Amino acid sequence: MKTILEKASAVKTLDVVDDQIGAPTYSWDLAAAVRLLIEGGQEGIYHLTNGGRCSWYEFACKILLYAGKTDVTVRPIRSQGLARSAVRPAWSVLSSRKFSEDTGKTMRFWQIALQDYLGLSGLPQIEAGEERGPFRE
Repeated sequence: MKTILEKASAVKTLDVVDDQIGAPTYSWDLAAAVRLLIEGGQEGIYHLTNGGRCSWYEFACKILLYAGKTDVTVRPIRSQGLARSAVRPAWSVLSSRKFSEDTGKTMRFWQIALQDYLGLSGLPQIEAGEERGPFRE
């Protein structure tokens, strides 16, 4: 997230991959979920992510939109066009189903978490109009 904003301050066009899908997750939401698991005495392996999924391209577009950076163009590109030493998976979305079943809570959508992050960072933002907190009821 910070990298996108930093690059957007330096250039007016960003090329971002659109064929790698993941689930952006706010560290504060992750910490709240882990705390809930510990306090509830749950044990085992849990995958935890904010709700929803998106490509890196979609994520970059939302970051810039919510931060009010309307003067930057984001262009979708394929991973093949990048010279990277490590291969990245096309799909890295994890399921938080076990967490939801064991706690009765569901992680909020990543777009709402992004709004909160930007607000706490002191950046101007577009209001999402959603309820705040790490979980959906």
